[in-house]
Amino acid sequence: MNMGISMNKIKEFLTTEKNNLKVERKEKESNIYRCELNIASIDDAIKKLELQVDNTINVFKPADKNESDEMREIRLLKERRDSLQKDIDVMKKRVVIIDNRLDKIGEVDKEVPLYDVNGYKMLSIRESERQRIARDIHDSVVQKMTALIHKSEFVQMVMDSDSQRAKLELEVINKTMRECIDELRDIIYDLRPMALDDVGFKTTLSRYINQCESQTDMNITIDMEDLDESFVDDVIGLSVFRIIQELTSNSIKYSEGNNINISVSSDNNEIVINHKDDGKGYDDDAVNRDNREKHNSGFGLAIIKERVKLLNGVIDCSHDSGTCNIIRIPCVSHTEEESNE
Repeated sequence: MNMGISMNKIKEFLTTEKNNLKVERKEKESNIYRCELNIASIDDAIKKLELQVDNTINVFKPADKNESDEMREIRLLKERRDSLQKDIDVMKKRVVIIDNRLDKIGEVDKEVPLYDVNGYKMLSIRESERQRIARDIHDSVVQKMTALIHKSEFVQMVMDSDSQRAKLELEVINKTMRECIDELRDIIYDLRPMALDDVGFKTTLSRYINQCESQTDMNITIDMEDLDESFVDDVIGLSVFRIIQELTSNSIKYSEGNNINISVSSDNNEIVINHKDDGKGYDDDAVNRDNREKHNSGFGLAIIKERVKLLNGVIDCSHDSGTCNIIRIPCVSHTEEESNE
């Protein structure tokens, strides 16, 4: 077996194992948080019930008399609380084990040499994107859904005794569910804009540029008159969209300019993207570093270059007066393919 391939497989296994452990750790932390919320709710319910209980009954009641409904409910709640606390203790021990395993994997990973630099780089970028998506879902939707479980359990507890409070909590639940749906739609849009399939490349890109212009003081123009959409298949279309999305976002964030001019054209069996702003220019490495440090959800300059490379394209970037990126991606018109067949 080729040593380089063997080392890469080890690297890939370590990366997969590390990511799986991180996902499990986040799940444990989320479950611990949920259990702690439930314990807090149970403690509140026990306090309310204890205030309702007439302690003098315990002094004068016959020895063979069954416990009151309130006392029985308090006993059941305490049993539930103890069970949840045991679950928390077990999960915390598992988190410690995961942390120790992650440390050991990190030590081994440093010792494994890297042979196929380009292949590992692409794998690393891909895993980073997956981690970002997982982090976005966990930090937004999962946390809100966990809170919804807590609120729905609370509504069940107060529905009979305080219907007005239950209605208010249901309104909050409804609002939070709508926020979760919106956030999931944003995440799906980041993966693939559905409009590309529904209305086509030109309309989708024009809508995106109009949306960007409404959210910034910069003037953004786009010219696609010389673009033949028969050159734009699913892979090319999504790649070009992502490239323009990232470049435009970076110009808005870093250029401090007033204008962004974009053109997309097709010529000599290739698609040409010309993206230029009139700002101060910005350093690609600094942008990549800023994205990593801030965990930005941007597509990333590094993966843009890798994507263009995989499509056998080229990038020409200059920072003389503002930032100008000219990207050429070879392609073949679908009408030409059909005629050749």
